Amino acid sequence: MKKQYKCVKCGEQIKDGEGHLQITYKDFWEHEQAEERYTKATTPDYSDMENMPEGFDKDVQREFRRISAGVLTGEKTLMIPRLICWHEVHIKCEPDGELYAIPVEQIRTHRDVIGWTAHLFEKDWFCKTNWGFFLYEFLKETK
Repeated sequence: MKKQYKCVKCGEQIKDGEGHLQITYKDFWEHEQAEERYTKATTPDYSDMENMPEGFDKDVQREFRRISAGVLTGEKTLMIPRLICWHEVHIKCEPDGELYAIPVEQIRTHRDVIGWTAHLFEKDWFCKTNWGFFLYEFLKETK
């Protein structure tokens, strides 16, 4: 059974040659910014360690800061970068900007999906996307 795609913008079916499964480079950029904020929030700051009072156990303080930085508070949990989402979109409906797009006619069958998954595994950013969710939905719809 072949996958039928539906545009997330207009809700209409996407025919071959009329649309893509895509992610935007803007989403990549926003993800990178979120990763930087999260890393900064969860990395211990040792900059003032040299000014500790005489006799202060710097090793204990260093370990305490390392552990504290790794503790996920509610605020840090909200900072965890979300996955970059793949969207089904008509060419006529797609947003402005640079895209990484897979034409729908190239990803309708199980064989197509296996090929694209193997190809995407070569990309260093692939693990930052919600491809697993796409696969789950694809298999559910094409039994």
